Amino acid sequence: SQNMAIKTALEHGAEEVLQLDVDQDVPPDVLARFRAHDKDVVGALTALRQYPHPWGMFNFTPDGIRRTNVKPTERLQKVDVSNGGCILIKAKVFKDIPPPWFATDMTEDGCDVTSSSDFYFFRKVKDAGFEVFIDTTVESPHHTDLLLHSVSLGRKIDYLEVHESV
Repeated sequence: SQNMAIKTALEHGAEEVLQLDVDQDVPPDVLARFRAHDKDVVGALTALRQYPHPWGMFNFTPDGIRRTNVKPTERLQKVDVSNGGCILIKAKVFKDIPPPWFATDMTEDGCDVTSSSDFYFFRKVKDAGFEVFIDTTVESPHHTDLLLHSVSLGRKIDYLEVHESV
């Protein structure tokens, strides 16, 4: 469905795609904040669903994939892989990369996932020469871990203010 949505957006002349997962809390001004950076790919700090819920930021290495840490002194942090739950991607990225843009790598027997569609997409992005950035001032945690990550960055968030949808 992601691939069909991207294809349809491009067919209708979209200049960018804001990809949001339904279980994410997203700041209301996220689009303006991402556009202000004028980057081909920029995403939010997004926690993974798996305990202990680390931020979904990774770099490719010769041995595979390695998680990277948030650098609080860098508002824009360059990474190879972002969690795709809150990310703005310029249309030229999709136009320069042949579809499918998103796919899940499976074991040979097709019974287990070996790599998520995000890793698949971001490998293609890197191979095409595009850079990926995380705006470390934009948090977009999953509903279940909102408070955990806000506290981990030393930010106080009013529970009632941000949890109305939960």
